[in-house]
Amino acid sequence: MSEEQHSTANHGIQVNGTVNGIVQNGANARAVYHAAPVAEADPRQEELRAAVEALRAELRALRAADPAALPAEHAQVVEEELDTVDPAEPGRLRRTLLTLTGALGSVAGLAESLERLRQAASVWF
Repeated sequence: MSEEQHSTANHGIQVNGTVNGIVQNGANARAVYHAAPVAEADPRQEELRAAVEALRAELRALRAADPAALPAEHAQVVEEELDTVDPAEPGRLRRTLLTLTGALGSVAGLAESLERLRQAASVWF
């Protein structure tokens, strides 16, 4: 086969781009799709996510009601730390809780949400 014929010959399925689904070709070809089972949500992770969102909501409400209750730089640190909450990394989670406690420990209006977050995260220590 010449170089030109080789480059234009069809050697089975050729895909340019993205294919979502199964592909088959030929008279006796089969395409089989095996779906992985959907993992059930871990209730501990759901509790942790809910605690993070509750703390975020209370932080926003507190800052809207009284911007002086928490300095802007502390609020920014808290938001950044809340973005890093991940039970897959217990060391990072522990450091995040320490940072949040340091930044929010003196804010009485957030004490309950902060404690809820601490309790939700404690299962990974």
